[in-house]
Amino acid sequence: MTSRNRSFAVGTVLATLIIPTALIFLSPFESARNVFGVSWGWGLALAVIVPSFMAMSRLIESDDDRRIQARFMYTMMARFAASVVGVALFAVLVKEPPLYDFVLAFFLGFAVLSALDLTFLLSKSPDRNHA
Repeated sequence: MTSRNRSFAVGTVLATLIIPTALIFLSPFESARNVFGVSWGWGLALAVIVPSFMAMSRLIESDDDRRIQARFMYTMMARFAASVVGVALFAVLVKEPPLYDFVLAFFLGFAVLSALDLTFLLSKSPDRNHA
């Protein structure tokens, strides 16, 4: 495991412990199924961002810029498609879904985890060169 992966893992675990817990206790929309919506929303964000990071982290040390750009575009499109499908499936398949809590947790998770993703993918590598 590289230092990039360890840093991302630590940031992801800390964000997962802090943000969903805060959303559950603050309950901004006061819905009856707050925990369910927040849990599934944050879970979808994890399911979208973490595989994308893993795919890019293996490739980022490569010298093939074209391959890095292509993989980046594929992972971004996969994130978009998985996000749309995940939100739509939650809204359609869950009986009386707590949509506000789900959407807030999902998009907050998506933003925070994407920021961690980009921060650690673009961090300096051990040889002091940017990715």
